[in-house]
Amino acid sequence: FATGEKNSLTYFDTSLEQPLFQGGKALALKRKQKTIVETEELKFAQAKLDLELDLRIIYAGLLARKEFTRITQGEVKELTRAFGQTQALFEKELLRRQELLRVESLLGEAQHSLVEHKEAYDYLLEVLKEILGIEEGESLDLEPLGEITGLTEDLSGYLALARKRDPLYRITGMRVKEKEFEKKALQAERFPHLSLAARWNLNHDVFVDTDRAMLGVVGKWNI
Repeated sequence: FATGEKNSLTYFDTSLEQPLFQGGKALALKRKQKTIVETEELKFAQAKLDLELDLRIIYAGLLARKEFTRITQGEVKELTRAFGQTQALFEKELLRRQELLRVESLLGEAQHSLVEHKEAYDYLLEVLKEILGIEEGESLDLEPLGEITGLTEDLSGYLALARKRDPLYRITGMRVKEKEFEKKALQAERFPHLSLAARWNLNHDVFVDTDRAMLGVVGKWNI
């Protein structure tokens, strides 16, 4: 219900606050967030290193199976020839059956090893090609790993290098820093907080006609 000349009501109230001092809370939270981002980047780097290590292990295993296959093929070839000669001598009754069975057993073991090495080689090759994204039908040239440098007796240098470069060591340190910044953010709540505040108030009705703007500093302290 309204009286007088005005028959409408208008009300508008808005305010803004800009923190000035929060006991270091904003800075601690910002540094905590930065630490979280760096930790995630280190996790990604660690994942890439793990994948690279897995690829190296598969590649080394593939080269080993390839060499075992080559050696075993030679053994099967030699034992096949030896078995033929032994069988011929046995048929002429120049050798005992025991000797024939021994050579036959060695040949069977070599043939079994050849199949095992060849199957393992084919499997590792397919795994490696799938990881590297090599299409079916494309070839993969295998190169030797080269000479592997031996380890020195003093391992302190390797440990120091690992602490410096290994993401796992750095991730542990980042998690400690993250907890420290989180603690500082919580401790900041004990300090008084100051903010720059601005407010605009508009109120028009039959009794009031105000249009006010206010600017000041707001303080808060949880004791």
